[in-house]
Amino acid sequence: QLPFQALEGQLIKQWYQTQSTGKRPMSRTLTAVHESVLDDLVYPAEICGKRRRVKLDGSQQIKVHLEKSAQINTETKLDTFMAVYKKLTGKDVCFRICGLS
Repeated sequence: QLPFQALEGQLIKQWYQTQSTGKRPMSRTLTAVHESVLDDLVYPAEICGKRRRVKLDGSQQIKVHLEKSAQINTETKLDTFMAVYKKLTGKDVCFRICGLS
């Protein structure tokens, strides 16, 4: 239920254009919402690094490195994390454990 709450946090751009309240808060941008979805998705583990790979055809893949201390709990769930994040955000992501190749 947490990832769905994070997606509701994104504000519509047209609303800010019609209101004179100022700029959109950084916590409401699409990038910030996707980052919070990723953090909520892998919650027992902590993210220790991220890399963005841009391929020659222009497609992007995010490589997320997770803490080694949470390897026992999250190693079997990595494929599930990938599928859920792809379904929610439409972005390709690859999860790895820190210290392992």
